[in-house]
Amino acid sequence: MSNKEYFHDWNQYAMLGLPTFNVYKPVYGQGTILEVDRSKNIRERGVRYYNGYTGYYLQDEIGFWEDKLRLTLAGRITQLKTGDVYSGDFKRSKFTPRVGLSYSIDANTAVYALLDQSFMENYGVDEAGRVFDPVTGTNMEVGIKRDWLNGKWNSAVTVYQINRDNVLAADPNKPNPAGGFFNTETKQETKGVEVDIKGQLVKGLDVIINYAFTEAKVTDHPEKAAIGTQVAGSSRHIQNSWLNYRLDRGKLAGFGISLGYQYQAKRSPWFVFDGTENSLPDYFRLDGSISYQRKNIGLNLVVNNILNKYLYSGAPYANYFYWQAEPGTNVRFTVGYKF
Repeated sequence: MSNKEYFHDWNQYAMLGLPTFNVYKPVYGQGTILEVDRSKNIRERGVRYYNGYTGYYLQDEIGFWEDKLRLTLAGRITQLKTGDVYSGDFKRSKFTPRVGLSYSIDANTAVYALLDQSFMENYGVDEAGRVFDPVTGTNMEVGIKRDWLNGKWNSAVTVYQINRDNVLAADPNKPNPAGGFFNTETKQETKGVEVDIKGQLVKGLDVIINYAFTEAKVTDHPEKAAIGTQVAGSSRHIQNSWLNYRLDRGKLAGFGISLGYQYQAKRSPWFVFDGTENSLPDYFRLDGSISYQRKNIGLNLVVNNILNKYLYSGAPYANYFYWQAEPGTNVRFTVGYKF
C-alpha cells in the first residue's frame, strides 16, 4: 500500500538559446520568479498531484509425492489511483496470477518453472493531459538448482523471457522545448540467461561468481527505426565475482578479507535509446573489505571503487545531457553488535 502527494506553486524552464554552453563559466540568462502568497498553506495555494496503489496478495503451496513436486498458486489484485487538477482522477485495477512448479529430482537437484504477470503505474500524462495506461508484463522462467560436494558448492541456471506492454516512449510527432511528449505505443521483450555459482575453494576461502546475458529489445515503437534496438538503460553482459577469506583459529581468528568486482558490457544509455547514440563505455568497479568478528561484536571496513575509476551512467536526452557519476574511491566503516 502506498499513497504519495506532491504540491507545488509553479515551475518554469527555458532554452539557453546558445549553440555552446561552458560548464566552467555558465551563463544561465534571466529568469522570472513568481510572487507567491506564502501566508497560505501550500495545500491551499498550490497544485496537488497524487499517486497511490493498494495490493491484495494471496498465495498457497501444494505438495505431491512427499513434497517432491510442489505447486505454487498465487494471485494479486492491484488498484492504482492517480490524479491532479488538470487531468482529473483516474483509477485502474487488475488481477495478476502467479503460478510456480518445482520438482526435486534428487536430494541435491531441483528444477522449476514460473509464470508471473505484473501491473504497474505509468507516471505522467500525454499532450492532451490524459493519464497513461499502466505497464503490463508477463514473465516466463525455467531453471535448475544443484548442490555439489556435500553442499560445499551450489549452482543455479535460469532462462527467462519478459514481455512488457504500454512502455513509455518519446512521441516524435509532439516535440516541445522541454524535450518532447510521451506515448505508450511501445512494447519490449527481454530474454536472457543467468548463472550463479557459490562454493568453497579451500577451507576459509569462499567464492561467489555470477553472470547474466540479457537481450532486451524494442519490439514495437512509433518510430519504426527504433524497432529491434536495445532497450534504454539495459546491459547486454553483467558479470560479478567476490572472494572472501576468513580465519577461524589462532590469534587472528575472526579476521577476514574480501575482494570483488562488478563488470558490465554493451550498456545502452538511459531514457530513450534509438540506436543512433553510442553505447555507454564498459563498467568495471573493484571493491574490497577487511572485517573482524569476535563473539557478539563485528567490525567492517569497506573500500569501494579501489581503482578510483570515473564511472557514470546517463544519456544525451532530447535537447540536454544527463549524466550521473559514481563517487571515486570511498570508505565506509561499520560496527555491529548481536544481542
